[in-house]
Parts: sequence; C-alpha cells; structure tokens
Amino acid sequence: MWNLKSSMTDRMEYDRMARKSGKDSARVLKDSDLKIVDAKQVAFEVFEVDINAGSVCVDDVEEARARWISEFPKGYQDEKERRAKEVG
Repeated sequence: MWNLKSSMTDRMEYDRMARKSGKDSARVLKDSDLKIVDAKQVAFEVFEVDINAGSVCVDDVEEARARWISEFPKGYQDEKERRAKEVG
C-alpha cells in the first residue's frame, strides 16, 4: 500500500511511478498522436479504470488521484522531448 498521507518516500515513489507510467503510455503512440493527445485526460481515465478495478492500493484516494493526474502527463512531455532530441 502507498502511504501517501504519512510517507514522503511513498509520495516520491508514487510520483515517479505515475510519471514512468505516463512515459510508457506515450511511448506506444505515433508522433502525430502524441502531438494531439490530451495527456491529462488520459491520466484521469487510466486512474479511474485502475481505481475501479481495485488495483490502486493507497491510504488516500483523492491524494493519489491528484498526484497521478499531475505526474502522468509529465511522462508524456518526457517522451515528446526524447523524440525531439532524436530528430535533431
């Protein structure tokens, strides 16, 4: 379980995991799709699917949702920047 209320380490690791999940999600997209996708909306939808499936084990769902929706799109940005460096 992620102890987001009381553990700074868990908060930092949760954020890192959410950002990596965003990057992994973005990695499968074509460049044209990556340019137009709303990463924040994808983050929201992914979180809701995961929470409804019971795969999010946290002590504070609202905190987890807010952190996920904040960090997940940063993974999309990381992937955009990685691709831009490859192009030139």
